[in-house]
Amino acid sequence: MSRSVPLWSSANPDAKVPPRVRLRIFEREGGRCWISGRKIMVGDKWDLDHKLALCNGGTHSEDNLAPALVDKHRIKTRADVK
Repeated sequence: MSRSVPLWSSANPDAKVPPRVRLRIFEREGGRCWISGRKIMVGDKWDLDHKLALCNGGTHSEDNLAPALVDKHRIKTRADVK
C-alpha cells in the first residue's frame, strides 16, 4: 500500500516535528506510549521519542518516532546514552 502523504524526515536532528506529523504518529500508535504500552490520556505529558536513538544511529524521521510518556522517555534516554 502506498502512502497518501510523503514520509516526514529531517537531516537536522534539532528540527521541530510539525504538528500534523506529530498527530499522524500519535494516531499510528493508537495513542499509546510505545515504551510502556499505556494509553496516553488527556493531560498526560508525552514526547516524541526516537525508537532508535540518534546517538545510536537512528534517524530524525517519522518512521523512527513514537509517542512516549515523559517519565518513560527519560528512563529510556538515560539507557540510550550509556
